[in-house]
Amino acid sequence: MTEFEVLADTPNYSIKLNPEVPCLMIKWRGDMESESYRKALNDTIGWMKERQVSKIINDDRKIKKGLGKKDQEWAMGDWLERALEAGYQSMAIIQERDFFKRFPAAQLSAMTRLHFQNLVKIEYFSTVKAAEEWIKVA
Repeated sequence: MTEFEVLADTPNYSIKLNPEVPCLMIKWRGDMESESYRKALNDTIGWMKERQVSKIINDDRKIKKGLGKKDQEWAMGDWLERALEAGYQSMAIIQERDFFKRFPAAQLSAMTRLHFQNLVKIEYFSTVKAAEEWIKVA
């Protein structure tokens, strides 16, 4: 597995760069708090521009509580528009295999796919390795 460069590490998420693909990897953990969620995604846009990255691996396996409606709307509107302008093209989403463990993450991922499907390539995986293999060619 590739060594990632740590760009951010907080109680709610970490963001790393895989320079070989290149792609960013966001690992969420705990509750999806509005402030940290928006900061992570806004910072991701900055790193996409700075590092010329268009691909994201989104690891949802450790999310305990999903997003509120306002944050969902913000992600689908404001954030997505800016991310597309920054070159955003594809996302690999890593989820729990057990439906009940992944339910909060599944809500966000289903909404993401529904809204992004014509703009961004999105696929779902249960392991980092499978996500990395797909994102390299996406």
